[in-house]
Amino acid sequence: MATGGYDIDYAALGLTEERFEAFKSVFSTLDKAHTGAITTKQLETLCYKLGEDFDEEELSVATASLVDPQTGLIHFTTFLPWWISE
Repeated sequence: MATGGYDIDYAALGLTEERFEAFKSVFSTLDKAHTGAITTKQLETLCYKLGEDFDEEELSVATASLVDPQTGLIHFTTFLPWWISE
């Protein structure tokens, strides 16, 4: 069950297609280039839009866990499994 630039098996994460699409929609509002990735500065906004207000320490830990060291970006395919497991 993969989909487009957000290639992830949402069923393996225990998500319905509707819930996956809801996460993808929120992420996409920040992914202006439609690459499936956001900047580290956008992580706080993303978390807030998903209902969590992280403090600076929580954001720092999350960023360290999520950022791609090669691109410096946070990819949807990394973010979603992390978010579901938190």
